Parts: sequence; structure tokens; C-alpha cells
Amino acid sequence: MNFSASGLEDLETQLRYSMRPVQPRREFVEHLERRLTRPPRTILEERSGQMAWLVGVTGLLIGVALMMLLRWRR
Repeated sequence: MNFSASGLEDLETQLRYSMRPVQPRREFVEHLERRLTRPPRTILEERSGQMAWLVGVTGLLIGVALMMLLRWRR
């Protein structure tokens, strides 16, 4: 969007007259300030080998079942 300076001033004026100012709760302002000024807390889960084993065993079982199915059809 590309607004001219006078277009933005007109919009500001319209908003100023059509909206009434509000006083936000102090808790909201403090919470917002914390979120904006501090880095987010990111917690990375450690990888366990359980999922890799599960995928491997599942793949192996499917492979064996397919081989048995193909032998049975002949």
C-alpha cells in the first residue's frame, strides 16, 4: 500500500475523531513489554531413539509381510 502524506494525515484525523482513547490495564502493558523485550523461551526436546526404532521395526515388519505375500501368491 502506498499512501500519500496527506492521505495518511486524513486517515489519522478520521481515526482520532472516530475512536475514543482507552487506558490499557497495567498487567497487559507489562506482559506485552516482557514479550517484546525478552527473547522467547524455547525448549528443545531431546531426541530419544524410540521413534527411530519404531520406524525401523515397522518398516522391517511391512517388508517381511510383503515378501511373504508375494511368495504366497506364486
